Amino acid sequence: MLTGDELQQIANNPDIKSGMNGTIEIYEPSYLHQGPRPQLSGVPRAAQRYASTFQVATTTPGRVSKAVLVAPITSTHSVDTSQRRLELPIAGRSGNNLVLRTPRSAKDAPPGFYMVFLLDDKGVPSTAQWVQLSPGA
Repeated sequence: MLTGDELQQIANNPDIKSGMNGTIEIYEPSYLHQGPRPQLSGVPRAAQRYASTFQVATTTPGRVSKAVLVAPITSTHSVDTSQRRLELPIAGRSGNNLVLRTPRSAKDAPPGFYMVFLLDDKGVPSTAQWVQLSPGA
């Protein structure tokens, strides 16, 4: 949902007549209408090392074609200088588990927390779960 600063002023004083715009925009991604989403049911709680693998659980292993890391947003003045999306190669599959390969180094993904998503062949994402990357893990 997107709103402007004016909406708060209008909510606090509905008698404002200065031509302020009190509209709200709701964005609904197209993937919400492309069938069921892949399911990510578990990720490790411990921090993960670079250039290694970790296992995630899914109840829809046959529908998963990709896994990605997405950095959380740190924006200021409408600019997010730390945003990144990295594909995690799927190194193995066993039942309801996928083995994912972490980035090679902190140059690819600085240490910290990232959202992990599983995607199907249409690019429809699962809901995210958090994983931490740490060189000393």
